[in-house]
Amino acid sequence: MKKIAILFYILVAPFFISAQSDTIRLQVYRLRISDEFLTTMKIGVDTSFNNFQTVNTVTNRSISNLFLGNIGLPVRSNIYRFIENNDPFIFSRSFEQYRYTPSDLTFYDANKPFTNLQLYTTPKRLEENNIGILHTRNFGAKWNFTLLGRYIISTGEYSNQKAKTGTALVNLSYVGNNYKFIIYTTRNKFDIEENGGIVDNYDPNDSQIPVQLENVFNMVKNYTYGIKHAYYIEGEKNEIIKSGDSISEQRVKYPMLSFSNSISLTQNTRIYSDEDPNNGITNRALWFYDRGKIE
Repeated sequence: MKKIAILFYILVAPFFISAQSDTIRLQVYRLRISDEFLTTMKIGVDTSFNNFQTVNTVTNRSISNLFLGNIGLPVRSNIYRFIENNDPFIFSRSFEQYRYTPSDLTFYDANKPFTNLQLYTTPKRLEENNIGILHTRNFGAKWNFTLLGRYIISTGEYSNQKAKTGTALVNLSYVGNNYKFIIYTTRNKFDIEENGGIVDNYDPNDSQIPVQLENVFNMVKNYTYGIKHAYYIEGEKNEIIKSGDSISEQRVKYPMLSFSNSISLTQNTRIYSDEDPNNGITNRALWFYDRGKIE
């Protein structure tokens, strides 16, 4: 953990040093492309634009959740309206809280490079470490590069409860007057240790609580690559503009005819491994798998 903290300060320090002598006002705008992929909408930026106020990642979408005890492990909301089953890959649905998907694409317009680094950590008992980064910068007036990343590592309170999560979303966008082009990729990987739950009858005086499984691992990962582009022809129309007590009529532009294309590729993988599931009847792992068998 000390190494992570040192690295974090090394990365952050240059930004604080440069900010002291910086006289250029930083302006950052968030952009989202409408469903028709024709209009660009500006979204205000405040401290919540990257869940800045949410310390526990488990609760960033729902206030009541069922989860396995530490961040990085599967999470499901107890509130029905917040349960998300949109992913066709069933093994990814329990990681909705952590992963990035194309629906999370947000395009930034910054007049100079902007970086937001986050580091959350907990006492040694759980050893939960959550590192997040947002970096965005413009190239000229119309090109933008944005990186969203998160790395989670948590040990948990029980044996074989460790979770490692690495997620990232990278996109390059061009927003012109009549042409828009976006290329993006998302990467999500979840490495989870499986313990099968606590043994039913154990001595509470044991220094380490016994669990059902050992040397069992579960890995879920998915990658998405996509390209979207559109060209549209604008028309003009008269529109009533209200400003305070004044009303005026102005000519405004609107998308009249469009040509758009979208291509995406998704790759999903799930691997479950047990290093030694059949080494004798006294093996706890064998008993765990056998007890649910239907004769």
